[in-house]
Amino acid sequence: MTILRLTQLKGDGPLFPALQRVHYASTSAVREEVMLFMESPLKGLCFLDYTSKDTHFPPILSMLPGLQNSLTHFILTATTRESLGPEELKSIASLTELQWLHLVVPVKNKPFGSLSKLRRLERLELTASEDFITHVLLNLPSTHLKHLCLARRDSTPWTSAFLDGANQCQAPSFWHQCAEIVQDKWRDTLQAFRIQDQFRLDPFTRFEFQSFIRNLYPIRGLELFEIHNVSPLSVVITDVDYLEIGTSWPGLKHLRIHLPTIPPNINHPFTSPSPGWGPFQPNAEEFATPKSPTANALLILAQSCPLLETLQIYLPSTKFEGSLGQIVAPDGFTGQSNLRKLWLGNCEVDDAITVATRLNLLFPSLQTAAGVIATPGFNSVAHAGSACGFEWMSVQRWMQIIKDIRAAERARITAILDETGAKIPGRAQRKIYSS
Repeated sequence: MTILRLTQLKGDGPLFPALQRVHYASTSAVREEVMLFMESPLKGLCFLDYTSKDTHFPPILSMLPGLQNSLTHFILTATTRESLGPEELKSIASLTELQWLHLVVPVKNKPFGSLSKLRRLERLELTASEDFITHVLLNLPSTHLKHLCLARRDSTPWTSAFLDGANQCQAPSFWHQCAEIVQDKWRDTLQAFRIQDQFRLDPFTRFEFQSFIRNLYPIRGLELFEIHNVSPLSVVITDVDYLEIGTSWPGLKHLRIHLPTIPPNINHPFTSPSPGWGPFQPNAEEFATPKSPTANALLILAQSCPLLETLQIYLPSTKFEGSLGQIVAPDGFTGQSNLRKLWLGNCEVDDAITVATRLNLLFPSLQTAAGVIATPGFNSVAHAGSACGFEWMSVQRWMQIIKDIRAAERARITAILDETGAKIPGRAQRKIYSS
């Protein structure tokens, strides 16, 4: 009765002519009134937590073409195991003005039909099956995608390369194929790229980080890169990799690599020689090269990525090689002043004061520094980017103390200079007045 009355009141025009955004926290709350909302020139529409019990919802999706000239943001998440029908998803593909699409669909969902009208899309956040993701990446016509976030909900069966000999090459993984597509289509426009897996990974899957990330280096304008939970095994990442990252993406602002690296001086069944390899014993030179990054990676990124604001990586230790573990910075380097948040995974703290001093020298504006010391039963991968052990809490306290002391010393020096009217050169000024 209420809907009928509202329909009578609105007359020929929309009931809410100034309405621009509609958000439903659950599709179970969607009722007939949404049809009145959709008569307005909406710019944003959000439907969360769709389940198969919401039988009244799919017909509402079929009304989306009526918003094709106004809707720029659309969000739909489905928690059901049942797939959405092709006609409902087809209506999403009719939104010609769409710029931001956030879509979470069941594993069983079939890919879209034609995507030819999604030419203005700039931001795509997609959680779906391998086939669904691949179909969208290959057929999306937008030539100016800026932000891409992909989460995989299933995986094709994996075959070990070692079954047919240690030197046999594996076929490119799903994520390697995605990287090739992305750099081929959006190398000149992409600014943010995130990937993750949302299922239990094969325990024998080994992720080849170097070959994956090198597919992305042609994307020179990348500002955010995040990779999470794509390998159940520790991966090989070295200082050279961070040097290549910094060289390839000098404008990087956020770097999050949530892939545990191989601890130094520990034999790993997939990264160290073993008699069990038999006739397939790998070349010994392969194991002579470092398998994990050192603290020099921090200096490398501080120098090569001056705009970096967030850094989350796995680092075994903050102790620098040589010079009694201290930083040997090049002439003229006074620290990277943009980094605010730092997380270093299972990182050893040899001495809280020393670590705090090193980090303050590298990143004078750092606000939070965290990590965890490896302990039995603690899954640092599950808490990647946020977990903070007691040792790192102590580091953070010392960082603040050092900052306070330096601020007081700068104030004292400034007061002396002002009182005496002394003139100092610009380079010395930057050292005194820098925060």
